[in-house]
Amino acid sequence: IYIPDNQGSNGIAVFNSNGVYIENIGTRSTFFLDNATFANPVGITIDSSSNIYITQSGTHVIQKLDSSGSLLATAGELRINNNQLNFPMGSDEKGGKIYVADFLNYAVKVIDEEVGDVEDTIGGTTELPGIGRFPNAFVGGSGPIFPTDVIALEDNQGQDEIYVCAFEATFLGGQIEKYSKVNGQWVLIDVINASNLINLPVSPIFGIPSFFPFRMECKIIEGRKYFYVTDRTNNNLLKIDVEAKTVVAYYQ
Repeated sequence: IYIPDNQGSNGIAVFNSNGVYIENIGTRSTFFLDNATFANPVGITIDSSSNIYITQSGTHVIQKLDSSGSLLATAGELRINNNQLNFPMGSDEKGGKIYVADFLNYAVKVIDEEVGDVEDTIGGTTELPGIGRFPNAFVGGSGPIFPTDVIALEDNQGQDEIYVCAFEATFLGGQIEKYSKVNGQWVLIDVINASNLINLPVSPIFGIPSFFPFRMECKIIEGRKYFYVTDRTNNNLLKIDVEAKTVVAYYQ
């Protein structure tokens, strides 16, 4: 088990399957990209070759390490546009691609594992002359608002699909957005939020059902997708049947 420690050592804490601490990978960075040093690591994913990908909001990059913690590659740099990373958060790996929730670019970036280039973007921003840059979702387009995590999957026909945590999207919190690739373009297909999520618990803060998804993991059981989602504002862990849009369990 690999856990980003962005409040303590700023390294990656490694535990075995019984929860016993093994070691720490890396140390606190001084915002220079040295070997296995991190500045606010917030997301982690591991590929089929046991390489580790760490998203760092402090230095606006994603770093690729081997299983021993040695740095292999770095992608991204701070730049407020649709081509680089600005406060990256959660990530996922699928088919040689790294999907990164690019929080302050209001997008999900798809990065080639081997060359480190951004090769596709879901969402992004639009410049309004004389006003400033706004999320595409605010100006008639589509895309996540403040994305914090992403899961990359396939649908029943083998087509790529992604699910994105949009932390701030509605008055009652955020939502999980589903995008599918249609004719080479990413299209928003569905959303899960407080207005349509069955059995959503009442918020102890707001006194009504609300939902602020922040991190999520997927487990497929008998062909059905179940997401385990941290509800950051309400301090819940929700188990959600995605197809039925139903909370089947929650933990406080």
